[in-house]
Amino acid sequence: MDLGVHDLDLLMWWLGDYESVVYRDDSVGGVEANCELELTLRNGISGIVELSRTRTLRNSCIIWGERGALEIGTSVNPLVRLTPNQGETPLTGRGAVAGRVEATFPDTFARQLSDFAECVRSGRRPFVSAEDARRVIGLVEACYAVRQPVVQPWAASPASRETRP
Repeated sequence: MDLGVHDLDLLMWWLGDYESVVYRDDSVGGVEANCELELTLRNGISGIVELSRTRTLRNSCIIWGERGALEIGTSVNPLVRLTPNQGETPLTGRGAVAGRVEATFPDTFARQLSDFAECVRSGRRPFVSAEDARRVIGLVEACYAVRQPVVQPWAASPASRETRP
């Protein structure tokens, strides 16, 4: 709910609204630290989202297509890599807004506050609307509504590990 919601927002911004979810996490009456989400979008795209506070993950989104894969980092100034299937040379670069210097993580918060102040002064719509926020919070709530326990092989008892395939 704290940082993963931003990745879900990004995915919905890129690819559209969700159709269905299968969700697993390690919450036992508290806040989850690890979760897995099987997500199907309204346009038929499906994928898996894995988030963790206790393990180091790639911090990227990988989109596989018929002709290759596109990997986009989820951090500020992200790495972007296009890898064709046919053995062609991968293309790698950094995502950036044209004409801007590289941003830092605190810059993202400063930009949000600046956008808010400008909206108040001018009456224009914000870059991210309340409707955008409502959509992604709806997805998080849909996940929590179908919550199942995530498999945690490191937490299983020795007896249960012996019976696992």
